[in-house]
Amino acid sequence: MHDIGELIHGDKNVFIKQAQDEVEETTAALGLLDERHHDLYLEFEAQETNEAKFAKSIDKIAPDILDVLTDRRVTTERLQYFAKLESGDIALAIEAKKSPHMQWSTFFRSFHADLITNLKEILPPKDSK
Repeated sequence: MHDIGELIHGDKNVFIKQAQDEVEETTAALGLLDERHHDLYLEFEAQETNEAKFAKSIDKIAPDILDVLTDRRVTTERLQYFAKLESGDIALAIEAKKSPHMQWSTFFRSFHADLITNLKEILPPKDSK
C-alpha cells in the first residue's frame, strides 16, 4: 500500500530518492487512496507504531535477502545502474541506509547484521580488498 504513490511518480531507488520525491509520493498516494485508508498510510509513513516499524523493516530487508541469494554480478549491475553505486560501496551503502530501520527490533537488527556480513563477503567494500 505504501508504494501506491509510485504509480504516479515512478519507483526511485532508495539510494537516490530525495525528500521532495517522498513528499510527491505521499501526496499522490493520498490522492489515489480512499480516505478510509489515509490513516493507515500515514501511520506507516510516521513510523510511530511497532506495526509500522515492522512493515518498514520488511520493505527494507526484502531486497537485501534477494541480494544475498542473487548472483553478485546481477546485484552489482542493478545497483550501479539504478542507484549509481560503485561495486566497492554497495554493502556499506546498504548497511548505512537500511540498518537504522532495523534498530527497533532485536530480531531485525541481528538478521540484518547477518545479511550485511554475507553481503560484505559477496561484495567486499573497497577498503577490505
